[in-house]
Formats: sequence, structure tokens, C-alpha cells
Amino acid sequence: MPKLIKLLKNEQLVDVIKRIKNLKGDEAVFEIPVGAAIFKNAHNLSLIKKSAAALDKTIIIRTDDPEGKSLVAKAGLLVDDGQEFVKPEVKARTTKKVKFADIGASTMPRPAAAEAFEEPAEKPILRSNKTTKPVDTSFVPAISKIPRISSAFSRFFVLGVIVIVLIAFGLFILVPQANITVYARSEPITRDMEISVDRETRSINSSRLTIPGETVNRELSHTKNFPTTGVRLSGTKATGSVQLYNFTKNTLTLRAATTTLIVDGKKYSFARDVTGLRPTARIGTGQQQEIDSSSLIAPVPIVAQEVGANFNIGSKVRMEIQNAALGQADVYGETSTALTGGSSTETKILSQQDLDNATKA
Repeated sequence: MPKLIKLLKNEQLVDVIKRIKNLKGDEAVFEIPVGAAIFKNAHNLSLIKKSAAALDKTIIIRTDDPEGKSLVAKAGLLVDDGQEFVKPEVKARTTKKVKFADIGASTMPRPAAAEAFEEPAEKPILRSNKTTKPVDTSFVPAISKIPRISSAFSRFFVLGVIVIVLIAFGLFILVPQANITVYARSEPITRDMEISVDRETRSINSSRLTIPGETVNRELSHTKNFPTTGVRLSGTKATGSVQLYNFTKNTLTLRAATTTLIVDGKKYSFARDVTGLRPTARIGTGQQQEIDSSSLIAPVPIVAQEVGANFNIGSKVRMEIQNAALGQADVYGETSTALTGGSSTETKILSQQDLDNATKA
């Protein structure tokens, strides 16, 4: 009877091949459970069959997995549905040790032992270079009955052994392998318990989860002053007017909501939208060129974006114009009159930082 080997559900192809290698007998029945990992890949069964053939083993698969049975049938392996296994008949083969002196005697007639490997279709015939005649095998000397193997057979035998060794080595090296490291995961376990404090209890009661206690009435009061560090500016914004210069070839429209005038980091805005800003013309030649005042529009009123006296500036001060539609266009302004009226007053207020400091203290 062949040896019965029960595979685990999670065993992989490498584990099955190792079991085949470690198998002492020539035959084994592998019992594979339903949903086993070995059935996840159809090539696994083909590799099992090749490995068994290379090791001269007979493998029979027993499983209740319908998909597994189909894969086993496609791979050409024997399937056992649970009945008692009957060893198949194998043609007897006789192997005997052969002396190196006897190998290569191709001119000698084949003995009876060699006929166990290959039965000739006709009676042995002795051939010579000139003619071929049948020879009576009864005339063979007694020494010819010693088993001998032809040189061609020996070469095929050695070549077959080398091929089997290479196949076994290739299967051992090329079959997919994986090293899996399993780590234990630890998690803290918390347990909530309700403990009662009882004035009537004099000692700790672990069964009832009660501890002794007493009522304490105490009035506490605490007052502390914290300074306010927040500052709020109040006052008026500086106002004035600016003369615009457009050295592009297009007539421009500048919206007050999207245009900013900047000088020394201070920002100003138009008091109204600017429309019909024609290209600025020049008159004269060479260094005598001057701006043609007739091509200019009237000065545009502007106002500072923040309060403060530092926004008050003088006249003839150049102001850069920022507008997403202009990009790097050569458009700028120049204060036509001084910007005045800016003033500010600081008032201490409670800031969020003051509240955070008081809460921390």
C-alpha cells in the first residue's frame, strides 16, 4: 500500500516538493483539503508531476475539491477518490553491475539480460564488412552470457542521469520560495470598573467595589489680573491723486477692486475705476523728448488701504501698479499732489494670546 500523506490547507508548492524528496517509498497518496493553497495556481500540479517524474516517484491525489480535481486531471496526475489504491503493474526490469571492460563490446551478441531492456524483433545477426548472414545463437560461447551493455546505451544512460540531476537542481532553485517572518502583535487591554465611594463603608470591599470616603465642603476663590497686549489702530486714511502713464500700445481699463499702487511697501487703491487709459505719447527727438501732456488723462484719486500718518507722502513720487491683467506691462503712476490726511491712534484690546496666557496660568 502507498503511504498516505495529508497536506495542510496552507501548504505551498515548495512544501509539497520537499515532501516528495523526503519520501522513502516510490508511491504516495497526497490527501489535499478543499480550498488548499496548492490549487490556487494551475501550474503547481504540473510542477509536482515533473518533480515526481524526476525523482522516479508515483504520486496520487485525493481531494474533495471539485476545482482541484479538474486541475489534477489537466496536469495528468492520478486521482484517487478514496477507494483502496491498487499498485499498477510495472514491467520487470533487471539491472546488474557491469564491468567497464565489458562496456563497448558492440561486436558481441546481446545476452539474455540485455533483452530485458529491449526485445529484438528478429533473431540476432552477426554482421561483417562484406556480407551479412544469420548466425545461430546456440554457437555463442559460455562467456557471452555475462550481461553487457552497449556503448550507445551507456551514453544514453549517463546523459539521462545528468538530465535528471539538472532538472531536480533546477526545480529546487527555480521553484518560487518565500521567507515569511511572523511577529506577535501586542495590544493593551483596558477594563472599565465602576467604584463607589460610600460614607458608611469602613474598609475596602472588593466584591462590591466600594471604598470608604467622607464628604468635604470647601469654598475656594482666586483672582488674578492679566495685562492686555492687543493693539487696535483707529484713525483716518491718507488720500490724494496720481497721474497715470501708459507706455503700452493698448488703451487700458484698470478696476479699483483688482489694482494696487505700491510705494515703499505701502499699498493704495483707486477711489474709482479707471477707463480709457490711452497710450502715452512723446514729442521731440533724442534727449529732447518729452511726454505729450495731451495724451494723458486727468489725475485719478487714490486712498491708502490702511490708516496711519506714515501713508502721507509728497508729490512727484513714483508708484508701481500691480494688476493681474497687466503682467509686466510698462504702466506706472506718479503722485500729482501730496497724499495727506492719514492719522492713527492705538487702543489696547484683549487678544487671543492674552486669553491663552490667562488660561495657562
